[in-house]
Amino acid sequence: SSSSSSSISRPSYLSDREQRGTSFRNVGNTCYLNAVMQSLLRFQPFLEDLESARKALASQLEDDSLLVAISTLAQKYKQKGGVVDPSNIKDLVSRGNARFKGFQQQDAHEFLTYLLDLLEEEIKQAKEKVPAAADMPCPVFTNFAFQVAHIRTCPECSASSEPHLEAFRDLCLDAPERPSSLQQLLEIFFSENEVEYTCEKCGHKTSRVVHKLVQLPRVLVLQIKRFVYVYEEKRERKIQTPVKLTGQLDTGFCCTKETSTPAPYVPTQPAACSSGSKSAEATRLTSSERPSTSAYSLLSRPNNTNGSAGLGATQRKLFPGGHDEETLEEREKRELAEAIALSLADVEESAREAGDSPAEGQQPKPIKDTETPSSDPRAAAAAAAAKSCSPFSFQLQAVVRHSGDQTSSGHFVCDGKDASGQWMTYNDSVIMKVPSDAVRESSCYLLFYEHMQTMAAAPALAPSAPPAPAATPAQAVAQPQYWSVED
Repeated sequence: SSSSSSSISRPSYLSDREQRGTSFRNVGNTCYLNAVMQSLLRFQPFLEDLESARKALASQLEDDSLLVAISTLAQKYKQKGGVVDPSNIKDLVSRGNARFKGFQQQDAHEFLTYLLDLLEEEIKQAKEKVPAAADMPCPVFTNFAFQVAHIRTCPECSASSEPHLEAFRDLCLDAPERPSSLQQLLEIFFSENEVEYTCEKCGHKTSRVVHKLVQLPRVLVLQIKRFVYVYEEKRERKIQTPVKLTGQLDTGFCCTKETSTPAPYVPTQPAACSSGSKSAEATRLTSSERPSTSAYSLLSRPNNTNGSAGLGATQRKLFPGGHDEETLEEREKRELAEAIALSLADVEESAREAGDSPAEGQQPKPIKDTETPSSDPRAAAAAAAAKSCSPFSFQLQAVVRHSGDQTSSGHFVCDGKDASGQWMTYNDSVIMKVPSDAVRESSCYLLFYEHMQTMAAAPALAPSAPPAPAATPAQAVAQPQYWSVED
């Protein structure tokens, strides 16, 4: 009906007058590659670490190394415009894994996994030949790796095992059978579960296992497992149930007082605003800073693969029709306003304590040149938010979506934020503005969340499009059209 269609958020196609950003050419069913690279290349700390590694290992790197290829691609990406041919990346990955040869459709998550595997192995081998770089951390590990501790406890005598540490680069969350939020899926993943294990102390036959994050990454990558094999039907199918995304994700419920924040990031060039960043050392959090787990409903881990068994009466509030009472854009604006308000309150309180607050009826002191606020809205917003949010908080920066009903076909695109915070859809060489509430799609497949402290220290990278000039009457009635940077 017309009423329902009018309420749907639609993309805003950019005119030729607007800055187009950087996109990637589809060189033959390479939408999976383009969507993943658009996601990875917007994280400045990762790119700077790659460039540092390239310089340190230059004597052992061939011209056709993957590290050199990604660094070169990143330089082209930062030129803020035009179309880039990613064929070199595809060729290098195909050389290590034959499945990516040719023009067959591939899975974006499998490509991301193998790309980082290959990059990590290449850096490891080069470091072995450069003694001076022996202590250099791997950029893949520094930015994406995190650790989960598994602790087994006997329900009969309360005897606990030593934590078993497991390293991850991403988490694969079961797709739900009914509309759910991403926070719910994460809580299900980390929920306590029961295993068959005979207690060495009392002989009890089962144990409870809890799972806790003990080291946070700079970038938290989450996969929604939408492609599952149905044994009864002897075929694969895609689960298209909507997952409610939020701009900010809090992992405090699955952290402990010993959880470490990500490796500190120091920009190679001064960030536009870094007042929200923490100490230069990874922070250990006190119990008073840690959000209480009682604020969350930790659901039982289901035994099936779809994650639906745990969604019962104890689940957190479901949104009517899979939607929240406020849009994602409204929520992000509200959270930013609250963060700025808290920051201003802190400034006023500090001024009162220092005796710098103006007396009633007096004008406040003018801002000195050295106090000029940042012109980078992303950095300023991140700094304000990082100061007031939980140290376990992550901000959504990119989403890889899959369209299509089939598991063996379809199309991948990337939704990502530009430097101004505007959400853009990168569909191979086509770029368009997209409302933030439209980013919440049933086809969300890969999610890239950046830690708030890292985000506050990092300068914005993805180019932004300036406001379009005022339209003439003739332009105002013209129908919007897709455009391609190849046109």
